[in-house]
Amino acid sequence: MLDRSYLAEGVPVLLVRGTSDAVIPISHAQLAHAAMTGSRLELYDEVGHFPHHADPDRFVVDLRDFVVSRPAGGGARPR
Repeated sequence: MLDRSYLAEGVPVLLVRGTSDAVIPISHAQLAHAAMTGSRLELYDEVGHFPHHADPDRFVVDLRDFVVSRPAGGGARPR
């Protein structure tokens, strides 16, 4: 995706990764985060490929914080 990371320019990006993901190496998330200026990377310690499933409470908090911390795009601010 590095050759297309420019497509995310200006788009808010939240990357959520488990540090124990056996499917996709964590280095991929770190590279993507570095390539997408302004992206946010959340790492879930000792969590595998599905951090939203392994720790749904934290995921909801992180997602909500990410959404409300961004300016609304021409519409009402998210509640």
